[in-house]
Amino acid sequence: MIDFARTPERIPEIKKIELLTDGPIGVGTKFKETRVMFGKEATETFEIVEFIPDHLMTMVALSCGAEYRVEHRFHPDGPGTRLELEFHIRAVSLYAKLFRPLGWLMKGMMKKGIAKDLDRLAESVDGPRAAPVA
Repeated sequence: MIDFARTPERIPEIKKIELLTDGPIGVGTKFKETRVMFGKEATETFEIVEFIPDHLMTMVALSCGAEYRVEHRFHPDGPGTRLELEFHIRAVSLYAKLFRPLGWLMKGMMKKGIAKDLDRLAESVDGPRAAPVA
């Protein structure tokens, strides 16, 4: 998860990661992520605000009047690792607060996008998944 240089290889929707800070990845690391969302490229600046290697990484971005908080939790699972991801959006500006009631429209699309990212990440680690047997 912290090998940002290889993230675009693992998740094709992410086109570019640009580290904005020097040194090892940890609390205070800032980076720009450019990805395709809803058919258009978007760039957001994230900062790692919590980091416990092999256990927890929390990133925050401020954009369009909202705070985006992404929590990654890692748990041993047999020979591998299970990743739990929580994505929180909090309206900060008055403009974003006015649009908060429409958030349910975006919820389904966001869930699909996150699931797709996680599937792509798993495939990059485990290889392609077999189709379910009917």
